[in-house]
Amino acid sequence: MSIHTAMIIAESNLSLEDKMVWQLQGNHFPPIDEAFIGVAVEAVTLARQQDWDAVLRLPNNLERTVHSVVTTLHLEPFVQTQEEKEDNE
Repeated sequence: MSIHTAMIIAESNLSLEDKMVWQLQGNHFPPIDEAFIGVAVEAVTLARQQDWDAVLRLPNNLERTVHSVVTTLHLEPFVQTQEEKEDNE
């Protein structure tokens, strides 16, 4: 898993779902099951809304907070909005 690769994927013009496919399937070894793509999209969406404590049901029927999903799947680069990126430049 490369944070640099994740940052490149995050900054691409792909849809959020396609970004999650690349992140989970191509930037993890072993790849994370594609069943987690929807949860990853939902986690990023909620994290962008600062809803870090929302609980998500994973495909394996476990429940985790948005914060836990973002951290575990290394989705941090996808949370920062374009406006925040511009503000930091």
